[in-house]
Amino acid sequence: MSIDDNDRLRAGTLPNDPADDTKIVASDAPRVLTVRDLLRGARIDADRKNLKSLTTTGNYKLDSITGGMIPGFVWVFGADTSWGKCLGRNTPVMRSDGTTCFAQEVRDGDRLMGPDSKPRTVVGTTSGRGKLFMIIPTRGEPWVCNWKHVLVVVSTRTNVTTEISVEDFLKKSPPWRHQQKLLRVKPKQLPNTEPRTNVKRVGFSIEPIDDGQFFGWELDGDGLFLLGDCTVTHNSSFLVMIADENLKRKKRILVVSAEDSEKLYGDRLMLRRTRNNANRLRSKKVTPEEREKMLQVEEKAEESPVFLDARGRGVEWVSRNVKQIIKEQQIDVVAYDYLQAFDNEKPQQDRRNQVTYIARTLTDITKSLDKTGIIFSQITVEKGKPMPDKHSIRESRDVSNAAEVVLLGFIPEKDLMGQSREAGRPPELLVGAGDKAILVDKCKNGPRGAMIRMPWDNDSACFDTVLDPETERLSKFVDAAGNFSDFDNDDWRTR
Repeated sequence: MSIDDNDRLRAGTLPNDPADDTKIVASDAPRVLTVRDLLRGARIDADRKNLKSLTTTGNYKLDSITGGMIPGFVWVFGADTSWGKCLGRNTPVMRSDGTTCFAQEVRDGDRLMGPDSKPRTVVGTTSGRGKLFMIIPTRGEPWVCNWKHVLVVVSTRTNVTTEISVEDFLKKSPPWRHQQKLLRVKPKQLPNTEPRTNVKRVGFSIEPIDDGQFFGWELDGDGLFLLGDCTVTHNSSFLVMIADENLKRKKRILVVSAEDSEKLYGDRLMLRRTRNNANRLRSKKVTPEEREKMLQVEEKAEESPVFLDARGRGVEWVSRNVKQIIKEQQIDVVAYDYLQAFDNEKPQQDRRNQVTYIARTLTDITKSLDKTGIIFSQITVEKGKPMPDKHSIRESRDVSNAAEVVLLGFIPEKDLMGQSREAGRPPELLVGAGDKAILVDKCKNGPRGAMIRMPWDNDSACFDTVLDPETERLSKFVDAAGNFSDFDNDDWRTR
């Protein structure tokens, strides 16, 4: 017996009905499908146009491997804090009380001094080995960092402050590098601390040194902190890319944040859509041209719910309210930022049981309503491992075991090579040392073990979208105002 596609979505006539023309409601009786039903479902699924009907990660290659963000699936995305930046052993760092410690002594929950004399809280730490560089200021002691560490420098010619990695700084022309000075800020709490003036610019040089151990962390807020000598430096958006790219597809995504504020998410989304300079936005020194772009982006913004502030709320409150919002606002994807920041009302025996309970509660929200969920998490990479795996999810391995897809973000210390598709050809470069990468460590609907390079724009501090070849070709016909995002990809095929 065959049934049409609409019948498959509700309830149809079953072969063993007690009488002809009797209808059985799916919720009242088991649904027994025929071989034809199963094969028709596979064919309908295959007819989806190149994943365009699904929600997206913003990276075509990642969508192709995982099958897209399928309703009912739960993803776990764990990011190594090496996606942030790292310092060498014994580099002094200033705590929020004005005392100093070494980089290797920084722990989760520590509070470091920001350039505005306000504290920044450490929300994750990491360590590893790799190529190191020595930063040698003209005044003060030299210090050591890795190639991805972000320097905060100011131009003597334009007075523009720039955040730039050591790697990218060394690629600049000698005249440009010569104009840049390190920025030092005296905290208000330390009137006797050098520099004597509130802000000082210091010349410097960079020299490569041998491989060695480095230490890094992620901070809340803007990620800026001071070294022991008052030099300003930086820690560093996959979730924002997912939200932005799905909004362009007319999908509805809800970011449930237990960590960052609406201001931080607003700034990141604005930077992604305008591609303005991130540092000028943070320091409120945007140019007239950048301000005009911000006004244009604001005028075109969707009236779509996208952010729920869950800071200080228990996961039980989150469950009740997010389920209601999903139903009322027809949400397609829910992203939770981040697992370890959520709390709960129900008492648990230990931290692992607590995190597992929180993860199961968040998972149930989307699975029960057949929506896509993605849980962001911290990870800890064991010493000696070249890259993380699904067991690196911090404080609860049960989280990755229950997910359909597990993605792990990290920065490799060495080039990652893969076998060439053609026999006799040399290995192909998958991800270069120092690039941001995602490892697909678990995938229910696709192959496991794929490595995806994630292009990053340092100026706007955003991930770049990776389009499929057809969409990339069509986008070239669109004017520079960005009208391409106003159309569905399928619309272009009919023009």
